Amino acid sequence: MEKEFLFETCLKEDEDFQKYNQKTLLTFGKRIGRRLTTYQNLFHFYQKQQTNHTEKFGTFTVEKKENDYLLTNNAITESFKDEVFFRFLSYIGTYLLTPLPLGTVVSLKKEHFKKIIDITEESDILVVITDRFLLLEDINTFIPYGGVLYPMGELEEDAKLYFGAELVETVIHEGYTTIEEDEFIQVMRREVLLPSRFVPMGYVSKSIAADLKATVKGSATNGG
Repeated sequence: MEKEFLFETCLKEDEDFQKYNQKTLLTFGKRIGRRLTTYQNLFHFYQKQQTNHTEKFGTFTVEKKENDYLLTNNAITESFKDEVFFRFLSYIGTYLLTPLPLGTVVSLKKEHFKKIIDITEESDILVVITDRFLLLEDINTFIPYGGVLYPMGELEEDAKLYFGAELVETVIHEGYTTIEEDEFIQVMRREVLLPSRFVPMGYVSKSIAADLKATVKGSATNGG
C-alpha cells in the first residue's frame, strides 16, 4: 500500500533509522497506526517524560530508561533515543493513521481545551471536522484537523478548534467517504507532506510550539 511505502521512505531517508531492522519498524508502525488508541497512548507516554516507567498498551509495552525508549511487541524489542522515538511516532501519525473524513463528529479530550472553552465537567467537547491538512509552510508543520463546535457551528469569527489525532477522545459519528477520499489523502501525503517533510502539529519543537497558537489564528483569519 502507498501509505506503507511513504512511511518506509521516511525511515530509509532518515539516517537515525538506517541501523534498525526496517521490516520490524514497518510491522510496529502498521500495528500502531491500525489502532488510534494505541497511537494516542504512546504519544501521551512520550509527553510524560517519566524516567524508569513502563506501561502496556494493547500488544505493545513501552519503557523509558534515562534517554531511551524500549518498545516491545510480540517478544521483539527496539530501543530508540528520545528524539528518534519522537520522529518514529510522527511518521506513524503522518503516513499510517487513517485520517477522519470531513463531517466526522468527535469528542475531544477536555483537559487540553478547558482553558479556552467554558465547559462543565459533565459536558463533552463535540466538534464537527470541517478542515484537514492545514499547512503552516513557514515552519513545515500541518494541523491534521480543524472543526466547529457541535451543535453551535461557526457562530462567530475564529470559532474553530484545531487539533490532531492524539486529542480525539471518541469518534461519535464518521463522515462520508468515497474512493476520491482515499485518492485525496494519497496525493496530500505523496506530493505535499513527504517532499517538504511536514510534521503534525503535536511534533513541533518547543520554541515553535510557543508561537504556534498565534500562527494558527493568523492563518485561520487570513483563510489559510
